[in-house]
Amino acid sequence: MKQPNAEAKFRELTIIDSLLRDKNFAYRIARQLDSSYYAGLKLKLPEPDDSDSEAVLISHRNEMIATNIASFYAVDCSVNFISAKSGRKITEILSDLINNKLDSSEVLIFNRFANATWKAGQPFRNIDRIERPIFRIANFLPPVEIEKDVRQVRLAAGKLLQAMAGVNDSSNEVQMEKLRTLLQDTGFAYEMAAYVDSSYSTGTSV
Repeated sequence: MKQPNAEAKFRELTIIDSLLRDKNFAYRIARQLDSSYYAGLKLKLPEPDDSDSEAVLISHRNEMIATNIASFYAVDCSVNFISAKSGRKITEILSDLINNKLDSSEVLIFNRFANATWKAGQPFRNIDRIERPIFRIANFLPPVEIEKDVRQVRLAAGKLLQAMAGVNDSSNEVQMEKLRTLLQDTGFAYEMAAYVDSSYSTGTSV
């Protein structure tokens, strides 16, 4: 297959970048994905009701989690992918991230998942947030924003590595199970979110 030249690729990326900040397009694609999901289950797509436009109140605790948990999910996605490709244990990958021992392709995986998980959470906070200039494809992010992502995933990785201390010498299967348990622990979710928030705000390093 013929590869697009640099100019054509840039045009395509620019179009995608613009669509990311288009609320109408976001609704259309979300509706299409929702419809496809129900079709796959052979169920009827529920009709929208008046509650669709109602404001939803959430607790401060849940808001804290929603605002700061993305980097934890980015770390989860990244370590699972890298482990599956390389055969390394989760704790080894976490340690390598914290100590700047990952190669550039692995760092890129963490960066991309950090940006993707952050984006995924923005509409739940307020759909208007996707219209901000910073809500753009990762290719167009300025270095300062990329560094923010790197810092947050390292903070999350450090906190996760501490939580995995009890299985540090165990097999990767045991470590995977421990990670799954932590992912489903609402108490740990709040602990992680609060740690990332406070550490990032105060400039704490891992």
